[in-house]
Amino acid sequence: MFFTKIILFVTMLVSTSSLVLAADENKSSWKGEVGAGYVATTGNTDTSKFNAKAEGTQEKVKWRHHIKATALNSDSNGVTDAERYFIAGKSDFKYKENSYVFGRADYETDKFSGFDYQYTITLGIGHRYLKNYPKMTLDVDAGLGMKGFKAEGQSSDIEGLGRLSGKYIWEFREKSNVSEEVSAEFSNSFDVYKSITGLTVQLIGKLALGLSYTIKYTSDVSPGFKNTDTETVINLLYTF
Repeated sequence: MFFTKIILFVTMLVSTSSLVLAADENKSSWKGEVGAGYVATTGNTDTSKFNAKAEGTQEKVKWRHHIKATALNSDSNGVTDAERYFIAGKSDFKYKENSYVFGRADYETDKFSGFDYQYTITLGIGHRYLKNYPKMTLDVDAGLGMKGFKAEGQSSDIEGLGRLSGKYIWEFREKSNVSEEVSAEFSNSFDVYKSITGLTVQLIGKLALGLSYTIKYTSDVSPGFKNTDTETVINLLYTF
């Protein structure tokens, strides 16, 4: 069952990446990465952990598009103890050189978070800073929208949402970068704060090593669940 999930999700990631790249004649305008990591232990404890990601950004004169998908699955002694799938997409329309309006949507299902699913849809404005530094970008966004969710054992709900976010990238050499992405989502039922710190280092050609550390804090969770989740990931990446 575990390997079936791996095959299905990897197929989805590859197919999604291929469709995104093929959707535009100018494929060179896309930059991104596809990767996976796997750890297995046997002996006193039998464990298997798998994670995968696909991420790409397309820059055009007036538009910028970004898509990201991740998966995490962990199995210990034949029992699944972590299973999460996440996908997000964002499009920016540049009405000025450094300013834009955007639309963003994401969907997450996390079997061990206390929620069956969560999704958000946001519209807003943003500004890109550090334009005088060709190897760096800093995007700051603010938007309003809606959030849908279903807490475990409860009925689904939809409510208004406010979202603030920032993303910094420093490409210190070709196909190698450090990044920091933070976001805060405010709603009536609970708030969500997230920080993702990343490092990508080119190994050889289009192969790279990716490391990331994520902290996610949810202000109000169901009894028996923790407010704070952390995740450390090491992936082998194919960059494009």
